[in-house]
Amino acid sequence: MAWQDRALARQLLSNARKALNQWLDAPDDRRSHALLVVGTPHGGTGALVAALHGCEQVWTWGADAAAAFDGEHLRPPDVVEALLWATPADAVVLEILGDVHLVDRVLEVHDGARAVWLVRPWREVAELAVAAQGDAALRAIQALADGTAEETGALGVRVPEAVVEQVRACRPADLSPAAGAALDWYVRTSFLYTLQLDTDPRVLVLPTPTVAADPVATLTRVLAHAGVSTRQPLPALDLAPSPPSPAVEVGGDVAALCDALWTRVVA
Repeated sequence: MAWQDRALARQLLSNARKALNQWLDAPDDRRSHALLVVGTPHGGTGALVAALHGCEQVWTWGADAAAAFDGEHLRPPDVVEALLWATPADAVVLEILGDVHLVDRVLEVHDGARAVWLVRPWREVAELAVAAQGDAALRAIQALADGTAEETGALGVRVPEAVVEQVRACRPADLSPAAGAALDWYVRTSFLYTLQLDTDPRVLVLPTPTVAADPVATLTRVLAHAGVSTRQPLPALDLAPSPPSPAVEVGGDVAALCDALWTRVVA
């Protein structure tokens, strides 16, 4: 058996054991509620979701879980409600990357839902995005600026015209892939404020430097926000910052926009 197959078998066995234990521990009247882990691609949400999966009475559906997501989009509310009903946990984590523009609606639809909005410094995100996807983010930003963005995505609907104008003012046709990735971070993170979720008590905003400084305190805070108590030692959570690369240096109007938004996040 290849090592990949053995690793998958161990993961499936671990998940089955966890599910059985949580079903056995569940009170008769338990109703699971959603905990949205929101962020940008390459923003560190995967590490937080993995750490939360190691916590008792928490179940996680990552952004690549077909049961909860159709491509990058969350499945319809009735499907998600069925998952919440069937999943053996107090809190069911849903990793939201493609639907950041719909977080307010998801919170409204699912009773008792909470969200954690994880924000990684934009230069780190831009570096990781370019390394993983080349100029994909730049092409998405160019489509937003010229009005040809995909109608179902975070860069296609509900983007305020003021934000679109800011993007156009940066002249996306002349930008580098890194600058395009930085603007992608800017547009997606802006939804935290344009949807007025920064002041919503259901939403916990976490800049990743805060997470990296004290991972245990962060997980404790996230679990408390989700209404989950845990008796076991908390799992590891590594969101250490990555050093900026000269290859993705970004300046000018793009850096000014992103720096201003980052300052607002950490204020």
